Order: sequence, then C-alpha cells, then structure tokens
Amino acid sequence: MKYYRNFVKSIRPIAWLPSLFLASAACSPATNPVHTIDTAPQTKAPQENGETSAVDGQASTADGQVFVAGEFRAFPSPPTLAMPSPTQVDDLPGDNNCRRVSGAVYDYEHTRHIAALDAEMRRLGGLVLPLRPQKGLKITSYKVGHEFRGPKGERLMIVGHYNECSTPRPFVLSADYEIFAVSTTLVGTKKRVVTACSADCRGCGVNAPDLPAIAEVPPGSRVVQSRRVKVPIATELVFRVNDTGGPPCQPRQ
Repeated sequence: MKYYRNFVKSIRPIAWLPSLFLASAACSPATNPVHTIDTAPQTKAPQENGETSAVDGQASTADGQVFVAGEFRAFPSPPTLAMPSPTQVDDLPGDNNCRRVSGAVYDYEHTRHIAALDAEMRRLGGLVLPLRPQKGLKITSYKVGHEFRGPKGERLMIVGHYNECSTPRPFVLSADYEIFAVSTTLVGTKKRVVTACSADCRGCGVNAPDLPAIAEVPPGSRVVQSRRVKVPIATELVFRVNDTGGPPCQPRQ
C-alpha cells in the first residue's frame, strides 16, 4: 500500500503524487559499448550456452526455442509496450467540485507511464523488464542479484523487492546490462489537469510481507542503484486532488 500511495502521488503536481517510480537517468549505449540489447524477437535456438539441436535432454518452448536441461535459454527480448490513449475527462463522473477517479483509472494511467518509459529506454538501447510471479518457481535465495533457472530454461534474477500492498516499481535493463528501479519525471508535450475527489482509504495491513521482484535477464546482467529518468509523453494527465479533509489515499483494488 505504501508504494501504491506513492504512485498515486506521482500523477499530480502537488502533495498527492510526487513520484511514479524510484530512479535516475538511464545509461546511454555510448556509455559502455561492450554490450548491446537485441530488441528483435528471438526465433533461433539459443547458442550462447553451447546449446544445440542434436543432444539428449532437450526441451522446447512454445515459440520453438530449444534449450538443454540444466542450462539457460537465450534471452527473448520482451515486445514493445503499446501506448494507450489518455483517460478522457468526460468519461469520469463528476461532482460539483471534482471528478470521481477510480483505482482502475490510476492503473490505466500507470500503464501509460510504463509504456512511455519503455519507449524512452528502448531509444537509449534498453527496455522495461516484465516481472514474473513467484508462483511455481523454485527459489533458494531472496537476495537481490540471485540468479536461478526457470521451468523453461529462463535465466531469472531477483532484481528487487516490493510490498504486497504496493504496485511493483518498474525495473529496466540498460544498454550496459545494468538493472535498476526507475523514478520518472514525465515531460508531456500536452498537459491536462483533472480535479479529482479524494479516494477512500482501505489498506491491506501494516504487516504485509515483501515479495521478490523477479525478471528474466540476459547473461552478464547486474543490479545497480535506482535512478531517475526523464520520460517524454505525448499527453501528461495530472490529477489535482480536491481534498475534502484527511489525507487522500488510493483504495486497494
């Protein structure tokens, strides 16, 4: 819940939404040209771990990739995230002084911010890493940077942690194979401000556990400190809260 509140604060210019993410400017490919990230879809069998198509103990994934049991498959670059259109103000129910904004709207705008971040990171030679659920994975260590093999030969890594009540922070992979959590500064070509009503508080408990943030990564990846990234976006939608008393907060969905 703590981080979700921070996310809600990130999409208005005053006290409610100070930052959508935690991090700073991402590395440019020119910073360290040793590695490059192939953003094209992976269609061939992995070769980097000595995997071939004529050995015993092979298995295949749904997309035709082949890996040897006990070894890692080649890193399949995630697809580019689609950018949805911004929320239309006329679609939000209105009171006399504010618009009633549901949690689904904030989730939708969060998706837009992630897509804008992915586009910017790809321009710099990186990308946003999709996080994997913990269910069904055999994890022997929850230490950040711990690497282990997934059920389909994935090279999985603990890239961070997040509270069960919060929305996981976005983690990105830079052109230098550095992985870090991101805090964004949105720079909109257009900016629209919506006066939003305060949400009702419904938490999920102060003792909610931390969960591991797990992502598939290429070989040579390493976790570094969080950074801030300026993210261009066509339309920045800002929710300015009409506070009716008490601290505003976002209901848990």
